[in-house]
This record gives sequence, C-alpha cells and structure tokens, in this order.
Amino acid sequence: MEFWTVCILAIAISVDGFSVGLTYGLRKIKFDLIPLLINSVISALAVYITGTLGNSLAGLIEQEMAETLGGIMLIIVGGWLVYSNIIDYNRNNSSPKKLIHKDSEGAQLVWSLNLKPLGIIINILREPVKADFDNSGSINQFEALMLGLALALDAVGAGLGAGLAGFFKPYISLIIGVMTLLFSGVGFYLGSLLDGMLPGKLEVMPGLVIMFLGFLRFF
Repeated sequence: MEFWTVCILAIAISVDGFSVGLTYGLRKIKFDLIPLLINSVISALAVYITGTLGNSLAGLIEQEMAETLGGIMLIIVGGWLVYSNIIDYNRNNSSPKKLIHKDSEGAQLVWSLNLKPLGIIINILREPVKADFDNSGSINQFEALMLGLALALDAVGAGLGAGLAGFFKPYISLIIGVMTLLFSGVGFYLGSLLDGMLPGKLEVMPGLVIMFLGFLRFF
C-alpha cells in the first residue's frame, strides 16, 4: 500500500512535465534530450532535498503530529495548485484589458513587474513558452535550468509535506526524475501531433490527487 501511495504522489508531482511538453509541442518549440534531462534532474533533486528535510524534521517531533503537519502541508500545496490552475484557466479563456500608460510623447507603454531572477520563474510558471528567452524556437541548457527551477517550486512543498507525513522514501526522487522525463517527452510528442490543447480543467487533477493524499493522513 505504501509503495502505491508513493507512486501516486510521484505521478502527481511529475505530471506538470506533461503539460509543459504538450505546450512546447503545440507551439513547435524544440525540446531536445539534454534540456529534458536537466529539467528532470532538477525536479528529482528538489524532491530529494525537501523530502529528506521533511523526514529529519519528522524525527524531531511526535509521529502523530508530524503526520498531521505533513497532511496539512500536502492539502495546502494541492489546494494551491488547484486554485492557480483555475485562475490560469479563467485568465486564458477571458479577454482582460491590459493596463496601459501613455508617456509624455503619447507613446503607449504596458506596465510590467520584472523581479530577477524570481520574476523570470514566476513568468515561466504562468506560461511555459516564456522559458524560450531568446525566441529561438528551441530550449537550450540555460533555459532548461530556469524551467526546471520553475517546476521544482511545486515539488518543494510536496516533497517537504511527504517527508513530514511519512510518505517520502529516497527512491521516490528517482521515480519522479524518470517520470518527469517520460511525461515531458510524451507530452511534447503528442503536442507536435495534435491541433487542440489539453483541456484546462484537467490540469487541476494533480492538485486534487496531492490533496487526497494529504487527507489520507487523517484516517
């Protein structure tokens, strides 16, 4: 039972790679093996570090409290993923007006907030296509590094929560790395074949799965 719980958690964390790969395939952005490997290794390392930290913290407090805290954290992380995906879905299916400012010469300027390097990562999370900084139509090693850091942000909270809740095992990092590589590759391949996009409403599923695993710690 514990093994399957770990596998479900690994899939929920890794499935973001499928959406990213699908997006790049649909936009005809080249995503070679080396960038895919970089992206997968970063996700695996992020989960390993935070999961190990969660295990260490769990050893400092009572087991019941650790499992409760871990469950709460998984619920929060899953809830945030669901919320952010719903917001993005609504944003992409509406036509909001851009905030425009006119300078003294009448030229129109669009206000934007750019916080480097965090701002770059936030932009990638909202729209993975922005990882192609130079608009070359392909993802290079540096862009893959930035993309990997962006995807790892979701994995950090889930890894820490899994460690506290007692879900985390060292091999889960390897599973996540392999699955991220596999999902990204499959998503890219399908995206290059399909004209339509992955329905936005389906993107809430990973968050719901992580929330479900969090609720399991209370029963």
